[in-house]
Amino acid sequence: MRIVHLLAPAPFGGLESVVRALASGQQSRGHDVTVVTTIDPGEHPFCTAARADGLSVVEVTTSGRAYARERKEVSTLLARLSPHVVHSHGYRPDALHLGRARRAGAATVSTLHGFTSGDWKMRLYERLQLSALRQADAVVAVSTGVERRAIGARIPRDRVHLIRNAYARTESASRDDARITLGIPLDAAAVGWIGRLSPEKGPDVAVEAIARMTCPATLHVIGDGADRNALDSRIASLSVGSRVRFHGALPNAGRLVRAFDVLLLSSRTEGTPMVLLEAMAAGVPIVATAVGGVPDVLPGGAALLAPNEDTSALAAALDATLTDRAASAVRAVRAGEVLDERFGLGPWLDRHDALYASVVR
Repeated sequence: MRIVHLLAPAPFGGLESVVRALASGQQSRGHDVTVVTTIDPGEHPFCTAARADGLSVVEVTTSGRAYARERKEVSTLLARLSPHVVHSHGYRPDALHLGRARRAGAATVSTLHGFTSGDWKMRLYERLQLSALRQADAVVAVSTGVERRAIGARIPRDRVHLIRNAYARTESASRDDARITLGIPLDAAAVGWIGRLSPEKGPDVAVEAIARMTCPATLHVIGDGADRNALDSRIASLSVGSRVRFHGALPNAGRLVRAFDVLLLSSRTEGTPMVLLEAMAAGVPIVATAVGGVPDVLPGGAALLAPNEDTSALAAALDATLTDRAASAVRAVRAGEVLDERFGLGPWLDRHDALYASVVR
């Protein structure tokens, strides 16, 4: 099949990792795959990484709210590529381009990677996205929570397909090499946090949990975002500046996860977080909030889960992970087994192949 993946990528993130894995897997199976990005002018980390994967990437440069020009350029591009399937990812391509893809004669598929439910602007974007998806040929939901939200938004039930994200095991840095890269002392207790610094990811929750811990440990944050200044203020008010280190946004951050004694996911909402799959593959114990698709990814015995925004429970789980290393190792082994049982790359690609075949027919 001729497949176009369409997205407006962030520099790094779970959505971006999923698109790269899916497009690369489909290309390895003989499909003709093109990744189309709508981005600001200049070099973009996602495009650079996707090309390094061997993918064909076409960049449509955008400028502010020049939506009419963007839609025209994408329409012209789709007419030239003549894809069998246009697979969109994210609210912007869903709202702006799915209708144009249908008019170009392509079957339309969109993956709902999750919802941020932030300020009024994000809520508006999500409403526009869900409205557009009512006309899509198929909608992929990455968790049961996302599936319920899609059906509740009046997307026809028979067009919503639950396909959780997958993970292809790759070589990651050793514990010592990852710590050297991040500048973490080899004998220090390190809690890792990887993600976008925005309200739905709960970086403020992570900081408050660290402040409540009894074990001496440092929170190492990989990521960047709009909440960085507010987070600095919260760190100062809690007097935990010496216990939080920021490393910024790093490419392929998942390969450094072995630097941590425990990975903390403190999100307020989630789909199927790729960072959890990366930690599971690396054998790193996990403490997470039980939101969205997280309990589906980490069933009983695979991690320690806490209620949403319960910083006391998160702190207690982090302390338990660091003080009882034997029990933590058992949970990490179980998480690795779950990864292999439920999140293999082959079955994930099979399900997408079957879905595409059904909508193209």
